[in-house]
Amino acid sequence: GVWSQSTTDCTVYIPISYFNASMMSLPTKSEENNRKFSGKSKWKVEFDSHSMKVIYFGQLIFYEELEYNISPQQCYWMLEDADNTCSVNDKEKPQVLVLHLHKCVSLEWFPGCEWWDRVFPSDEPIDTLTCSVHSDTNQLPQQAKERAEKEHHRFNNLSLVEQEQELNHLLQTKQAFIKSELATREAAELEDNAIAEVPERAEMLQSLRDEFPNIQFTAK
Repeated sequence: GVWSQSTTDCTVYIPISYFNASMMSLPTKSEENNRKFSGKSKWKVEFDSHSMKVIYFGQLIFYEELEYNISPQQCYWMLEDADNTCSVNDKEKPQVLVLHLHKCVSLEWFPGCEWWDRVFPSDEPIDTLTCSVHSDTNQLPQQAKERAEKEHHRFNNLSLVEQEQELNHLLQTKQAFIKSELATREAAELEDNAIAEVPERAEMLQSLRDEFPNIQFTAK
């Protein structure tokens, strides 16, 4: 599916066709099911703090862990048709399941902690350094808003030379972070490939890491 985010919420769009294989295997045509769900929505989405599930005709058709914690009570879902109009009427044929996930505030603070790099663990991570709220600090959580305003005031009190030096330093830091991130991904790929060649390496590596937690072991 496709997803978008603000600093406080994330919206996920999943095509109904994604669930077709699971839906076709369910006994949805039985008279018992038709009576049971008469006048009710055949769809249901349940949220947990770290996972979500989609239920169709009372049967689980999708379950997935989330990469980050959410606040279940503030999450909701809807079905949309081809015209992007909301509909939970089963007489219509919805084409998209829309999930509105409310983010939990990060327990650890670091630059960009308000942004998610993915929704599900299996998703390809995005570069959160490209995420921005532009000049609208009202999009930020209260703590982040206060930090942003304080930093803006501090930066404006610097001389032009100091501002340029600081911006250059931030650029270098960003480049170093990206380089480190790429190196980490490459190392993970090398290890995955090495384990794929000799599956026994995974068990041996885990055993070594458990016994010597302060030493870094790789499968290379």
